[in-house]
Formats: sequence, C-alpha cells, structure tokens
Amino acid sequence: MNRPFFRFFVKQPEWWSDKKYFIADELPPIRVSYHTGGAEPDDECCNRVMSALSPGYALILDAASQILHNYSYAHFKKLRVPASRLVKEEAPEAIAKAIRLRQASFWHKEPTEFELSFQVSWDEYHSYDVEFKDGRAVYCGVNG
Repeated sequence: MNRPFFRFFVKQPEWWSDKKYFIADELPPIRVSYHTGGAEPDDECCNRVMSALSPGYALILDAASQILHNYSYAHFKKLRVPASRLVKEEAPEAIAKAIRLRQASFWHKEPTEFELSFQVSWDEYHSYDVEFKDGRAVYCGVNG
C-alpha cells in the first residue's frame, strides 16, 4: 500500500488531501482527506490512513451492506432509472459491483472513525457516504 502524499487544501484550510491514493491495485485512485485543524498530517496520521484502508475491496463490500439499506430496485425503477443502471439482486456483493469509491475522509479528533463516499450507478445526484467505526461500516447517509 502506498503512503498518502497530503497537500494543503486551499479552499478548506483545515483539510489536507491526496487526490490519487490507491487502496488496491485493481481499484481506481481515490481522494483521501484528513481534517487536522490546520497542521500538516504527521506520520501517525499517514499510518492511520494506511491501516484503515488496507482491507481494500473488503471495505467496499462492507460499505455495500449499509448502502443496501438505501436501495430498492422497485423504488428506483418507479423513478424511471434505466434498467441498465439498476442492481437487480439486492445483495451486498451485487451492490459492491455497482458502486465506485470516490473519497475517504478522516478526522484527527476521532481516531477510530472515518467515512467513505461512493458514487452509485442508479443515482447520479447524490453521494452515498458510509461511516466506519473501529473498522466496520455502521451507517450510510445519502447526501446531495
């Protein structure tokens, strides 16, 4: 796993970001952001990111189980979402194939928590943000 290369995020001075972080060779790069309150992320912050994201695809599968709570084939079909963008099988494994991890966010004051943000095939207007605590997905919020 690569080490995050954080750069100061000018528009939000308390955040530092790495725009091309790889959590696994077979996955596209994501943005990793770290809220420090202003100070540059130190080795402890970098190690925390690498440790939290080291499960790679397993994190996406875990997140998919929470995203599934906000998905219904019938509901999105009624909204006239094209069938090619819908997931017929309502199971975490199927959902995991239809989502794309875009960003991971960490907070210095909450060392056991982070959030993964996803783009989903059936909803182009919202992000599906999954909160993790102690390495496990615990909640999914839909934000737009």
